[in-house]
Amino acid sequence: MSRIILTLSLVLTLATAARAFDEPTARRHMAGECVACAAYYDVIANCLEATRPLDKDLAERYRSISRKLAGQARELGEENEWAVEDAEADMAREIRQDCNALGPIKDRYKEICRGLVEKPKARMNYWLERRN
Repeated sequence: MSRIILTLSLVLTLATAARAFDEPTARRHMAGECVACAAYYDVIANCLEATRPLDKDLAERYRSISRKLAGQARELGEENEWAVEDAEADMAREIRQDCNALGPIKDRYKEICRGLVEKPKARMNYWLERRN
C-alpha cells in the first residue's frame, strides 16, 4: 500500500513539475513585468516632478530605476522599443493624468516592482516555478 502511495506521489510531483513554465516563457513574463514596472516608475517620477518639485532627487532615482528595468526587459527579449512608452501612456490614461489618483496603479505594481528591483533572481525563480 505504501508503495502505491509513494508511486502516485512521485507521478503527481513529476506531472506538476512538467507544467512549470519553461525558461523562454518565464523570461517573457519577467520582461513584461520589467516593462510595466519601468512605466510605473516613470509615472511616479513624472508625478513627483509635477507636484513636488523639491523631490527632484527622488524623481531622478525613480527614472534611473525605470531605465534599468527597461534595459532588463531588452536583455530578457522584449524587442519593442516603444513598450515602456506605451505602458506609461496606458497608466497615464488610467489615472486620467491626475497624480492624486495613483492609488490603483500603486496597489497593482508597488510590491511586484519593488521585488523585481530588489530581488530580480527571486522574481525569475517565481516565474520558473509558476504553474501554467
